[in-house]
Formats: sequence, structure tokens, C-alpha cells
Amino acid sequence: MGVDLKSRIPVELQNEIVGNNVVLFIGAGFVKNYLEGMPTWTELLQKVFHQLTGKKDGIFDYCSVAFDANRKRIVPPGEHLRVAQQFELARETINAQRVAKKLPVIDGIHRLVQNEINSKYRKEEAVRATKGKHLLALKRLPFSVWVTTNYDTFLEDILFEEDSHRNAVIDRPVRNIDFKPSAGGRFLLKIHGSIKSVRPEASIVITEDDYHRFLRQDRYLLNKLYTLFCERTVIFLGYGLSDPNIQFIYNEVLFDQKRTEGDEGRSFSQVRPAYFVSRDKVSPTDKTYFLHKRINYIEQCPIEDFFSDAIKVFEGFKKSRLSIKDRIETSRDRYDMLFKDLNERKEGALCAEVALEQRARFISFIYDLIELHKFHYGAPIGESFRPYDRNPLVQAIHKGTRVYEVWIEEELAAGKVELFIANTKLMKEKLRDSSDWFAKHRLEKIGAWLCQFRDLHDSDKLSQDYCSQIFAYDQQFNTWDDCKFCLEQYVRVTPLFPVLDLQTKERVVEMLYKQLSRCGRDMGDSWYSTDRVYECWSAFNPEAWSYLEKVIVKKRVKIGRKVWIDPKDQAMLTHLKPGADPTGFLPRA
Repeated sequence: MGVDLKSRIPVELQNEIVGNNVVLFIGAGFVKNYLEGMPTWTELLQKVFHQLTGKKDGIFDYCSVAFDANRKRIVPPGEHLRVAQQFELARETINAQRVAKKLPVIDGIHRLVQNEINSKYRKEEAVRATKGKHLLALKRLPFSVWVTTNYDTFLEDILFEEDSHRNAVIDRPVRNIDFKPSAGGRFLLKIHGSIKSVRPEASIVITEDDYHRFLRQDRYLLNKLYTLFCERTVIFLGYGLSDPNIQFIYNEVLFDQKRTEGDEGRSFSQVRPAYFVSRDKVSPTDKTYFLHKRINYIEQCPIEDFFSDAIKVFEGFKKSRLSIKDRIETSRDRYDMLFKDLNERKEGALCAEVALEQRARFISFIYDLIELHKFHYGAPIGESFRPYDRNPLVQAIHKGTRVYEVWIEEELAAGKVELFIANTKLMKEKLRDSSDWFAKHRLEKIGAWLCQFRDLHDSDKLSQDYCSQIFAYDQQFNTWDDCKFCLEQYVRVTPLFPVLDLQTKERVVEMLYKQLSRCGRDMGDSWYSTDRVYECWSAFNPEAWSYLEKVIVKKRVKIGRKVWIDPKDQAMLTHLKPGADPTGFLPRA
């Protein structure tokens, strides 16, 4: 995919965006980004407590002491639901007194919140505030599913009013909803209700009781959320680090998944990684905490900047899709002939009959077919160029790949590297921003060939180049599933140590240590099992142990007269050294 490698959006998320496989999860900060006059949680609660107590800061009699970055007192995020619940409890007492005095009673918090937001929000102002903003361009991007905990109608007014016959807006309480928008349409799920409701107390979720009822009674709605988290990539926009909406909803999804997986699978393996877009820089401790919950951070990225990058990603995708389409249409007869040969002729015949001078061109054609599959079959956005049926196309790619692998191995056995270099160059050009089967298979084959044919001319340069590709892949794609892949590649590159320079060796073991540190008991303290360590550790080169041991030992900490070492590091030293039993390294509980 022709993605922007300089974008703040990680490459794997770029792939999800162009594949229309993301859900935008919208919080209160999203609307305030465009309408500064909209109240924060603290300001909203302050208003309703003012009506209850008669004091401007009466709310602070009901919560802990906390301040924002500007030293302004706020309601701690973790106490919003509790404080709202306290309002209802205090209102009952105060209303009893008011009734006795024949005074009008105070409305419930749901009605007061509805009135307060209605007094602050104006559709006309929202339209003016978003004019010329990147947000409006999302109408032509593949963001078809939206979820929000906001009560206002900002999203409906800005993104969902046009083509209302194709768009769907669902408020709670709901039952038996169709979760698929019409073709080209968008779907908005307002899981905490709406200010438009004629019965706000039945729609708006704001107190602890509301939240518990939501979690107990809206199982149909929650099941739909589980489906989204398991099948799509969720992007959180407009939420704070400790926002109770994320804490409650995301934890409920995670731990429901954890319960259903049973004792043998507690790593939340069915929940896809999510992304949290933050205007601020995120501390390492927060990153570690949320990474455990499979939430990645895109930090120091304002919402409009995120949308700007997303637009560039999509435009780059469209440009790349047009590029491969033009190449194939310009030489359609050649591609048709190649496609026919790949589907009708046997591998042996193709291996023997393609002329030597045509083999590099043949490999290039195969990479073009891979691009065709990626851009026009793998990402269903709009009209796509699909000259061949999908299954025969995949079969042709696999057969063509096996054919040219035979040629490369024959050349390498003869000490020649021309096709090997041509394949590596094409991979860098065509698959440099890809993490699919083709890219992984190419990297594995390159490493295997270098380990098998160690006496090649310039094997040191070829091996250094291969390591650079592994490092680049690790940097771009090393997420949940690819941790395993990168771990295996670093283990299997250690046999190349005799031809690598010192700097590359040290970086290989540093990255290998990083992968090993991520391993866990598959019990929720880490995001992948150690089983793959046991499977690939036999390929580890004992000559590389001294480098790895040096990295592990450097992590020790001196506390007074004692030296402390992380138990996982000690397990590496004990069980992964040459001659030891690697299955003792953090065994499954």
C-alpha cells in the first residue's frame, strides 16, 4: 500500500483505515476541540450542583481535592459517576424539604444535564466552527462506524445529516438494531443516550446506577460493542487518560472476553489492538499500563492533525491503486498471458521454460499481481479494478512465488546473487509498508537463504541489508501478532553473526532482548505466549549468547549492597543459555 511512512499514524493502522475496518470512539474532548464553549464534565456537574446547593462551587463538597494543569480545581475523572450519584441522593433529601415548604422541586440530574447542554450547544455555531476543517473531509473517507458517549448532537449535525437515508443514528435504549450501514453510509451508536430523548432519565447514562443498569440490562448493546472490539480496530478520540468511560467500557469488554476464553487463554487474544489519540505526550508508565490492555498511543497529535494524516493516507492509497491499475492496463496482454500460464501450466514447466533473461521480469510481474490483490481486492473501498477472479489470482501469486524461489535457490547454489538482489529490491519497493503473508514470507525466505548459502560473494553486505529490513519491519509493524514474527527473525538471524559488524550484532541482541522481555505466561501480564520461544530457540547461535548475556546483565539494578535482577531476566540467564532447557523459561501456568 502506498502509505505515508512519515505519518504519525502507524502503518498497521493506516492499513486498517483504507480497509474500512476502524471504529471511531468519540469522547467529550472531541466536541470541545471545535466548540470551546461546550462544558467539560466538571463544568457540567458544577452547574447542576449549583442548582442543588445554591453555591457556585457546591460540587466540591462532594468530591476529593484535585486540580488540572492550570491549577484549577476539578472533579477527579474517576469520581464523575459517584458524584453524579451523590447529586441524586442529596436531591431526594432537599426535595423533601422543599415540598414541606411548598417550594418547587429540583429536577433530576438527567433533565438538568439535558437542559444545560441544550443551552450551550447550537447547530449553527457547530457548522461555522467546522467549516474548512479536516473533519468535514471524513465524509469521503472510509469511516463508516462511529460510537460516542456524548449526549449532544454534534456528530449528527456535522457528519450524519446529509444522506440521512443511508446514515443511521441509534440512541439508547435500543433493541435488535441492524449494525450495518447502507452502502456508502455511516452508522452512529450513542451508547450513553442523547439530549434529544423525550425521557432523558431512560436514555442518559451519568450516575453509578445508570452505569450499572447499562452494563446489566443493555446486553444486546454491549454484545454489539464486543463484536466491534473483536472485529475492527477502535480509535479513541477526545478522551482523557483516566476517563471513566474508557475504564468501564473497555475493561468490561476485555474481561468479558477473558471470562469467555477460559483458563487456557487469558491474554485477551480476541480483542484487536486499539489506538488512543492524545494531544499530549504520554508517560512511559501510562503507555505500559494501557499497552497491557492492548491500547496503543498516538501521542502529541491533535484531532485535526490526526484527520489530516488520515486523509493523506487514503489519498496515497488511491494513488497507489491507480498506479498498479495503469501498469496492468497499459500491458494488459502480457499480464493476461502470464495469468493464464500461472493457472494452466505446471510449476515444473514454468521453471524450465522461462528464459534466463526473462526471469527478473517474471518476478516483477508477480509483485504486480501482489499489489493488484492488495489494492483492489484487500481493501473494498469504492469501485475497484478486478480483472481476474480473486481465488485464481491468489493461486497464481502462490505458484509464481514458488517458481521464482526455485530459480533463486538454483542461482545461490551456483554462487550467483542477481535474482536474489532483484527480489530483495522489489520487496523493498513493493512490500516495504506491508505486514501481510507475502511480506513475512519474503523476509523469512531471505533469512533462510542467507543462512543456507553463507559463502556468497558480498554475504556480509547482503546480511547487513537483511538485518536492516528486519529492523524496519519491527519498527513499523511490531504489534501484537508480529511480536512473535519479529522474535523468530531475531533468533534466526543470529547464525549470520560471523559476517555482521559489531554494531548490527549489538542491535540484533538488543531487539531480541526486547522481544523476550515481552513474553509472559499468557495470563494477562503480557500479550503473547512463550510457546514460540521454545519452537524457534533451537535456531539460536550459541556464539551470540555472550552478546545477549551482556545486555541482560546490564539491566541489573544495585540497591544498597544488593543487586536486583528482574525475575524474567533471571529466567533468560538460566534457561536460554547454550545447553539449558528453554522450556523452563516462564512456563505456562
